[in-house]
Amino acid sequence: MTMNARHVTEDAHVIIDGRRVHATVKKGTAETIAITLDSLPPNGLHFLQIQNSQGLFSNDFIFHVADKVEDVKGAPRNDPDQLRNLLERSIASGSVARVKRHLKIGARVNRLHQENGMTPLASAALHGHLEIIDFLLKNKADVKKPNRDGNTALHNAAFMCRSEIVSALLKNGASATTRNHRRESPIDVVSGDWSKSLGDLYRYLNTVVAHKTNLEKLHEQRKGVAIQLRKYAQE
Repeated sequence: MTMNARHVTEDAHVIIDGRRVHATVKKGTAETIAITLDSLPPNGLHFLQIQNSQGLFSNDFIFHVADKVEDVKGAPRNDPDQLRNLLERSIASGSVARVKRHLKIGARVNRLHQENGMTPLASAALHGHLEIIDFLLKNKADVKKPNRDGNTALHNAAFMCRSEIVSALLKNGASATTRNHRRESPIDVVSGDWSKSLGDLYRYLNTVVAHKTNLEKLHEQRKGVAIQLRKYAQE
C-alpha cells in the first residue's frame, strides 16, 4: 500500500491493530511511502501505524482486507463487528488513545463482543483499566447493560477485586444487587465458599487479563470488596 508520509525512515516499524508486524517500508516521491506486508491480516477492517525507530507513533490509517475487489468496494467503513473487535483489542492493551479513535469512527460503546459476549465497559473492568472505564462512562456507556451471561461490568470488577473500579461503577449507577443468569449478584461473586476450581479460575484469568489479581492476597481482597458492596447496597 502507498500513503502520504513525512519524515518516515525505511527502518520504521509497522504496527497493525496494536501489534508490530513483519513489513518493508520504502520511500517514494513527493513525501510518499510504500508499505509491503509479509502477510495480510484476516479479512475485515484494520488499523495501521508507523513508528520510526525509538520514535513516536503516527496516526491510525484504516484499511480493509477482502478476498474480492467487490467486497472492498462495498465494505462499510463502520462495520460494527469489525470495529468492536478492534475496540476490544485496544481495551485489552489499555490504550485510551486507541479507544477514543475507535469510538470516534463509529465503534459502539455498548455493543457486545461477538466472541466473549461482553460490553466494552465489562471488558475494561475485567482487564482493570480505570482510565478507560472513566472514558467509556463519559461517552454514555450503559453501566447496567449485562453481558451475554447476565454479568454486568460490576460483576467483573467485583470478581477481580478491583475496588477502585467497583467504586467508579457504583458512583455512576451500577447496582450491587443485579443478578446474572446464575442468579448471582456482584456481592455473591465475592462471597461464595472458596474451592480449588475457584482458585484455578483466578489463575487462568491472570494469564489473559492486563492487570493481574494478587493471588496471595485474594481471600482478604474478596472480603474487602464484599464489604464495600454490602455497604453501598444498604445506603
